[in-house]
Amino acid sequence: MEQHYRFEKKFTLNRHALGKYRGWQRQSILKKAYPARRINNIYFDSINQDSFLDNREGTWKRVKSRLRWYGEGTPPYYTLELKHKRSSLGFKQSRQVKAADISLVPLGKLAHCLRNQVESHFRMHLHCYAWPNIFNSYWREYYQTREGVRVTVDTQLKHAQLKFCRNLPRKLQPSSIAAVIEVKYSPAQSEFVLELLRDFPFCPTRSSKYVQALGYV
Repeated sequence: MEQHYRFEKKFTLNRHALGKYRGWQRQSILKKAYPARRINNIYFDSINQDSFLDNREGTWKRVKSRLRWYGEGTPPYYTLELKHKRSSLGFKQSRQVKAADISLVPLGKLAHCLRNQVESHFRMHLHCYAWPNIFNSYWREYYQTREGVRVTVDTQLKHAQLKFCRNLPRKLQPSSIAAVIEVKYSPAQSEFVLELLRDFPFCPTRSSKYVQALGYV
């Protein structure tokens, strides 16, 4: 099992705070790393929403599964991800999977379709967490320092709950949050990040787009 542990500091901003962040960013050492793009995710959960409860309560050891793709329309492939957390540290496992136009796949059959394309520990997780629960989408900008610390800026956040949906909905609900800033770095970069954020005008939050889309933050 590949394990590249990293920290993630998250900051949830309203529109006024986003403007203030842009000012800080222009004066920082951050450089654009990749072209911005739209990210789409379907989050899976158990019938009792165990993944949501673990996230909300901050359970020390937890895992979250999602199907991710980029841009508009039908992509050439999707990415199935298991996002593991061990207290404040996390690591991610990813596998490319194929699917037809996902908007045409019945949501009740989606986990079964994916299980046939991945190895045993992915299949076991999708067996227990087989229910598509949230669909969300946002515009992501990518920045990075020369030392490899990554910062992403997510705006235009929108989401839909899938509990009573047969297929993926076309219309999503805009989020009340203007932006989510994420700072991602290895344990060895901790002191550097402390210095990088020394004059950062915001405090980190326990922000989960999955939990936020369920209406609990």
